[in-house]
Amino acid sequence: MAMNDGLQLTDPSDFGGTYVDNGHIVHYNVHIAGSAGGTIVDPGLPRRGLQLACVAEEDGITQLIGPLAFEVDENAGYFLDCEVRAVTDASTAAALFIGFTDQNAVGEVPIEDEDGTLATNATNAVGFLMERQQDATWQAVSVNADTDGAQTALTGANDISNNVWQRLRLTNNNSDGDFTFEIWDIDSSEHYTYAGNGVLHTRSSAVATGTVLAPTFCLDSRNAVVAVQIRKLTAGTN
Repeated sequence: MAMNDGLQLTDPSDFGGTYVDNGHIVHYNVHIAGSAGGTIVDPGLPRRGLQLACVAEEDGITQLIGPLAFEVDENAGYFLDCEVRAVTDASTAAALFIGFTDQNAVGEVPIEDEDGTLATNATNAVGFLMERQQDATWQAVSVNADTDGAQTALTGANDISNNVWQRLRLTNNNSDGDFTFEIWDIDSSEHYTYAGNGVLHTRSSAVATGTVLAPTFCLDSRNAVVAVQIRKLTAGTN
């Protein structure tokens, strides 16, 4: 299923119709969990985008999630590409997972870091992890058939910083469940700087072959008010 016209998810009703981000048609499902709940709004960015926010609670998540449309053993491969920045962060509150996961029926953080220990809720998932309770460094994480992969710090990229855009790209290039992780910094003139002079990390057999995955962007609350913005969100086949 080609998805090159944007992250085409299943329920555009939150914006009352078709939502457009950087020229892409974007439909999506939303999962918001927790006692107080979070929000997903249009922040009024040029060429549009989305803002996800959590309130000060420990059990909340705010999640965008797409269709189960990407099968690991498809030879063409596939990718998830987006730009992201934190806009409100109580210094150690932003907890993000951006990548692919194996179910979209209920809201969950596919992979998270709980007090320095990797915790996986998905059976198969792969993506970028940001856990500000630990540090400000992007991490590469995965789980293959309930076996956790390594938590690898992407030290070749700059740390996350409030109001600074970064571009993240996760790419599957073959039928073996292998993925590459790339990050660009974006300056005030919207110029890209390729961090680490190329691919920051390659993860072999990140997920089990034959698994069908959904793209997702998930914000996990850490008992503090936090908001992140995302734009140019695209998932597609190579």
